[in-house]
Amino acid sequence: MTFFRTMSRALLIIGAGGVGKTSVGHVVSRLLSESGRTAAFVDLDGISQFGPPPPQWTSYDRLRQQNLAVLWTNFRAAGARFLVIAGQVDTRAARDGYAAALADCDLFVVRLVAPAETIRERIRRRAGQSAHTVADMPTEQDLLETAGLENVIVPNDRPIPETATTILTQWLHDHAERRNVSD
Repeated sequence: MTFFRTMSRALLIIGAGGVGKTSVGHVVSRLLSESGRTAAFVDLDGISQFGPPPPQWTSYDRLRQQNLAVLWTNFRAAGARFLVIAGQVDTRAARDGYAAALADCDLFVVRLVAPAETIRERIRRRAGQSAHTVADMPTEQDLLETAGLENVIVPNDRPIPETATTILTQWLHDHAERRNVSD
């Protein structure tokens, strides 16, 4: 198990808005820290509060990737070996850009899923929007289901600590399997 303490690893939690990426990511990061692994947490929305964007921008991904690269450099210099990232990523190019921003770090991607009505209810509570507005709001879940960006899909249909534990177990198990194959 000492390999986990010396290898830099990143977990990117993606999914539709309202699926619980940030909440679950916080708990995964806390569980890592409680187990003695030095970990940091980044919410991609939090590192891209900027606007209005210039007219030529098509997304905030490039800004997020650049900011993530700087944060990861600083976290790693401070001793972090694990990085948990939560955010919406909907294309292979964007996923690859985030992987490139994480120098010398193995990236594992989890897509959280939940029923559309659950997502709508979470967004409604968060934003105070009317049921009609939320029902008409498209979710990214359909797009993400066809994008194939993830290593695993995890349903977020139980208490957050249970979902976080499932993700952490799959992440570390996947890393151990890949390490055994390369030995």
